[in-house]
Amino acid sequence: MEWQEIKPASPYYFFVPRYTALEEEYNKFWKITDIFPVNSVGVVTSRDDFVIDLDRNALKKRIEMFSNENISDDYIRNKFKLKDKKDWKLTDARKTIMKNEHWENSITRILYRPFDVRWIFYDDALVERPRREVMKHMLRENLGLIFHKREELKIPYTHFLVTEDIVEHGALST
Repeated sequence: MEWQEIKPASPYYFFVPRYTALEEEYNKFWKITDIFPVNSVGVVTSRDDFVIDLDRNALKKRIEMFSNENISDDYIRNKFKLKDKKDWKLTDARKTIMKNEHWENSITRILYRPFDVRWIFYDDALVERPRREVMKHMLRENLGLIFHKREELKIPYTHFLVTEDIVEHGALST
């Protein structure tokens, strides 16, 4: 076996051979975290089938039913296949939405998959990880850059998109 000496160095300690001749020059440039200090992996709903839809009116009707106090929790749970989780209870979420007279303002566009824009009921009572620290910037006129933090495929890296909408965590998935 042919061995090649490597010299792992702080802060990354790469255990693979690297071309380092231009590393000093490269390190003089801004870090990506300096250019984009606020970032996230995207919105995680844990209830995509309920809170995301291609049809805004269909989504609105679901949320109207969800917030209707004359409809039982059991009916909502069964009709929409919603299950309580450790940190989310259907009854509590319904009470929160029922108190919000302006819940329709929470319906907005979301980039769901590449070139697949849908509607989401973007409310913390129903969305498990809303990623508001980033997505609040996308609720007004703005542009967002989307890319994978790392790519493991052996093909040229082409996973970049620009959006004007909030972004679901799988937006670059196919």
